[in-house]
Amino acid sequence: MRLGSSRIAEPAIRYGGLEINMNYLPSFLSLQYSEDLVGTLEEELGLDSDEVSRVKELLDNNLPPLVRPEVLSFLFGVSHGFINSMSRFPESYYRVYRVKKKGGGTRQIEAPRRFLKLIQRWIHFHI
Repeated sequence: MRLGSSRIAEPAIRYGGLEINMNYLPSFLSLQYSEDLVGTLEEELGLDSDEVSRVKELLDNNLPPLVRPEVLSFLFGVSHGFINSMSRFPESYYRVYRVKKKGGGTRQIEAPRRFLKLIQRWIHFHI
């Protein structure tokens, strides 16, 4: 991209052999409100009536139905243990490296690993 260009570069990430546009991350389910989605979440995750009401409210407001952590793992098709591990042991899901500064010294960079970055961008885009 040239300097001064009015186009904004769309961030992308390589995951496996795929390049994924981070502005349009898909979940494994459509987030458009439907009784099917609500019913699926209720059945698969055992949501109670208060959570079901909150799911409907969130979907009506075009927000992801993240009423509990298990919903995020369900939407991405990964185990809840994996999502839980990322929150409990964040140091395991970041690469840490140092770069030299022009004026001397070093700067420590802590960058999220690919799947964590994918989830972070998805949350940022949808919330």
